[in-house]
Amino acid sequence: MAEALKREITVNLKQQLFLMREEDEVLFGGAKGGSKTFAQLIFQAQRRQELPGSDGLFLRRTYGQLENQGGAIEESRKLFSGGIAVWQGDARKWRFPNGSCIQFGHCEHEEDKEKYQSSQYADICFDELTQFTEAQYMFIGAAARTTLPGVKVLIRAGTNPLGEGHRWVYERFVEPAPPF
Repeated sequence: MAEALKREITVNLKQQLFLMREEDEVLFGGAKGGSKTFAQLIFQAQRRQELPGSDGLFLRRTYGQLENQGGAIEESRKLFSGGIAVWQGDARKWRFPNGSCIQFGHCEHEEDKEKYQSSQYADICFDELTQFTEAQYMFIGAAARTTLPGVKVLIRAGTNPLGEGHRWVYERFVEPAPPF
């Protein structure tokens, strides 16, 4: 499943199902430790390698959460250690040889969503979605667009139960669709 990473990556069944989904928006929910962040990083890496010149955005509510022990930036360094991309620390992004990049971002305060106005990404991953407000999700989600011909934009999210946005996430993702 992760052959695009050019090294053997083991993913569990839930991660495989998540990576195979083709819907515009997909939520990967579950308890802590279910490797949802890892699955989203694999998703981003595959898309960057499959879509030359594309950009992806990987979000947490705070930048500190991205950098914490076991956070997405640390996990991405382990995942990409084989040299498939170059880390540009000041810009908080991975740059791939084909011109694609994965940008890490945050939206701590409600007004921080404005930082993403006029941006465009072929895909966006929200890590710990219930920590975001619905307004942040909708505003930033509007940046899921691209000028690359034939590219379907996708939004992916991972989350644990509860959190500030539990109600709206449940109503948007859980009520209308059965779990996969």
